[in-house]
Amino acid sequence: MTQVDYSGQVGGFVDTESPIFTDFYSLGGRRTHAFHRARRFGRWYVLKSLRNEYRGVTFYEEWLHKEFVIGASLNHHGIVSVNSIESVDGLGNSIVMEWIDGVTLDVWLKNRPCYAERRRVLSELFDAVEYCHRHGIFHHDLKPQNIMITADGNRVKLLDFGLSDGPQYASFKQGKGSEGFVAPEQKDGGKSDHRADIYALGRIIQLLFPHRYSHAVHRALSHDVAQRQQSVELLRRSLRPRWWLALLPLLFVAVLGVVYAFHQNRIYTTQLESGQTVYYRILQTVPQRRLALVSPGDADESWPRVGGLMQGKLVIPATLKHWGMNYKVVEVDDRAFQNQNLLTGLSLPEGLERIGFKAFSGCPGFKDTIVIPSTLRYIGTEAFSDCSGIAVLRWTADSCTMVKSALIPRCFYRCSSLRTIEVAPNVKMLPNQLFHDIDSLREIRFADGLVVIETDCFAMDSAVHSIQLPATLKSIGHAAFYKTRLYEIVIPDSLEVVGNYAFAYNNQVRRIVIGPNVKNIGSFAFADYYELEDVTTYAVTPPQIIENTFDAMPNTAVLRVPAVSLQDYRTHPIWGKFGSIEAIVE
Repeated sequence: MTQVDYSGQVGGFVDTESPIFTDFYSLGGRRTHAFHRARRFGRWYVLKSLRNEYRGVTFYEEWLHKEFVIGASLNHHGIVSVNSIESVDGLGNSIVMEWIDGVTLDVWLKNRPCYAERRRVLSELFDAVEYCHRHGIFHHDLKPQNIMITADGNRVKLLDFGLSDGPQYASFKQGKGSEGFVAPEQKDGGKSDHRADIYALGRIIQLLFPHRYSHAVHRALSHDVAQRQQSVELLRRSLRPRWWLALLPLLFVAVLGVVYAFHQNRIYTTQLESGQTVYYRILQTVPQRRLALVSPGDADESWPRVGGLMQGKLVIPATLKHWGMNYKVVEVDDRAFQNQNLLTGLSLPEGLERIGFKAFSGCPGFKDTIVIPSTLRYIGTEAFSDCSGIAVLRWTADSCTMVKSALIPRCFYRCSSLRTIEVAPNVKMLPNQLFHDIDSLREIRFADGLVVIETDCFAMDSAVHSIQLPATLKSIGHAAFYKTRLYEIVIPDSLEVVGNYAFAYNNQVRRIVIGPNVKNIGSFAFADYYELEDVTTYAVTPPQIIENTFDAMPNTAVLRVPAVSLQDYRTHPIWGKFGSIEAIVE
């Protein structure tokens, strides 16, 4: 048996006259390494060697050598002792380590140790990892299987420095670690340091104490390394009991109760820079300061018709001063500005989240363009009904939902001058029934970016004759363009689903173009097209339809399909019912 001399790197020379190992016993292994227990001088040792297929390969041999150098440089009672690296018959170069009589942490936990034992084990683990960090070593593979608990006193022994690293090492950087315990930056192959071990310790704390220390664990598991505890000592401190923190929620509730009781149902007034006097109530003081603009009467009353009318353009600011502090204007409450017929315009702030039921209804003086802010989350039924002066509506709210407060929900009912709706590029979804029943609407300008048009969104907008759907659209919902007055329908290449009744009862449609990616067209989607002349589909595979998709279609309508799919369409049980099916002529 020949021993390998790495004394120049670890500060000592390994004896070359040691007897051979005997009584080998396999302990299993991993993808690249094998472990054996063997006897020498009456003592047991663990031998870590490369598997046959990796033995002699320079990369893996140097990797094994690096682990030996790191292990031999560490001398701590909580870390397995590394004695030497030797060439062992039948195993090749092998790291010789002390044999630990015990079980791994995950097996130890199955015996349900008490809280005190678990705290002591965690403290010893902290000591071992902290020692490594002080010596510039990052373990990078902390997990229960690499933590042994000894049988003679439940002491911790940290194992396996195969993925360990430090700033002084130039090769084999950034091992991937073990799933469930590896830090995100290490898993992604990015640069990692001792804070990757902090992440793994957070996971181990979760195993040891599933229902404790949630705040400390949350910090340790942060994907932002700067938010984690920056050392083992800081992580240890964050686990110390803080009995006084238990009083904080009680104090917080008490303060909140006092503040809320004071503000509850109180209505305040202020004058805007645009000149109008408005009323508001406080919604929230902590953690954020938020308020709602309201009607001066109770929730079921509108503004008084005599002496309460505003004039000029209403410019609602993003914040209002209340007792010297800025409060965000996040709501315009139900009927807040109803029947203010002397107002001549409206400007809504970014940050506004809710517009209530009939909030601006009956304000015919609003002129030109109204811009709905991108932050809006809820809009009430008839919020802008009878605002007969609005000409253009620019919609920028991406995650808005209509709050229905009427049998037939309509937001812009009887806006008799509203000719144009512009949908901003940031909008991904238009909600149900948003622009339902706007008789005056002539033009809808979609920007690329829109993905979904929901149920009844533009239903019964009977003056819309043409639309150009955005190139990003994926789905058109139930009755989205029901009973409009379209002459032609062109489905973009991106669209995949056309819902039931999506374009039903557009009786003047003469031509339909269906994009190549449409997979499903719902019932009555193109119903009652009495003047339909031509349907062109670029879908190679016939989209799924049902018997009434083209209900009441004239027998003279021609279906044009890709030449390669001509036979598929002609033999299709529903598409094949077209009187004439022809190949598309490019």
